Amino acid sequence: ELSSVAWIGVHPTDLARLGLHDADRVTVASKTGCLATVVKADPDLVPGCAWVPFSQPGGGAVELIHRGEEVTALTIACQT
Repeated sequence: ELSSVAWIGVHPTDLARLGLHDADRVTVASKTGCLATVVKADPDLVPGCAWVPFSQPGGGAVELIHRGEEVTALTIACQT
């Protein structure tokens, strides 16, 4: 079943380092754009990496990716 909202997957150790918890509302930003979404703890990801699905309702990876770069640097902040 497809998710009805956009989300970002982050390794649990990175969530702890950022002071975030599974299902927190966050703002993810890159130099290309930003996305208001929910964070999901994903122990299958490599620490230091994040994953955002494409083509999700409410936005997705396409809003964040800079097409000229191999890696897109992101900042993740809790929404207050």
